[in-house]
Amino acid sequence: MRSSGFTLIELLVVISIIGILSVMGYANYRDFAANQIAKKAVGQIQTYLRLAQSNATTSTLCNGEGATSWSLKFADPSNIELHCNSSSALKTLNLENATVAITGEGNCTIDIPVILSYKVGSGAQNFSVDNTNTTLSSCLGSSTFTFKVTNIKNPSASPVPFNITKGGAIDVK
Repeated sequence: MRSSGFTLIELLVVISIIGILSVMGYANYRDFAANQIAKKAVGQIQTYLRLAQSNATTSTLCNGEGATSWSLKFADPSNIELHCNSSSALKTLNLENATVAITGEGNCTIDIPVILSYKVGSGAQNFSVDNTNTTLSSCLGSSTFTFKVTNIKNPSASPVPFNITKGGAIDVK
């Protein structure tokens, strides 16, 4: 009489293979999740940049009045505020588990707080430093600014860079 079934060795081999695949899958998922935090923050920043630029280009009213400028204030590395006519913040974006750093051409670091404003009617942008202790005229004269968004929950995750040119183009890498 012949019995059917699996031997103990066969079961141990299958369990070992499942364990190895599970460990590899978890490691890949963890890296994927860590990178998604920074990518989500880049998407949020890009949305706010486009909103300010769009509002300025189309001369969108601000609190029922004509706006002279729309701006984003990078108040600290994790908070970005949308302003019009230098008023109080209309919207605030809090980057969850992420921070942003800004550099100009030649890797000169721009200290936060920074204001990126768009002129109404043209959408032309202007960078200014909202910090009297910093003189970065050479940095602010750059034609391209690089923003690096870093995951603070997992510092080993790669930062996500994106560039903004003075013409208003946003290049996410």
